[in-house]
Amino acid sequence: MLLLIVGPLCDDHRAKVLAGEDYELQGSEESATGTAQPTVLMGDSLRSLDQYVLLEPPSKMVTGDSSGHRVPLRVQRRGDSDERELNLVIPRNLLSDTGQFFQRFGDRQ
Repeated sequence: MLLLIVGPLCDDHRAKVLAGEDYELQGSEESATGTAQPTVLMGDSLRSLDQYVLLEPPSKMVTGDSSGHRVPLRVQRRGDSDERELNLVIPRNLLSDTGQFFQRFGDRQ
């Protein structure tokens, strides 16, 4: 796999990226002083995005109470190495539309 790294990276961070550590490249931005350089987010900066990667498809849905259905998800927070279970609660009135939303994208694959 060809790895194109744009932006300033010290040797330590470059080694981490090449070793497979999670990162996100954020593009340049226009500002009053010109175009800012692209930025590579890793570690704390990546964790600050508060994003979670789904590690496997959900395997069950627990019929919930009045708040909705609970779907246990195995996830990993971006920038962390620990896996955890996150419970997504889908209100009953959103379940059908949520399923249709994901089905549309699944059909494109």
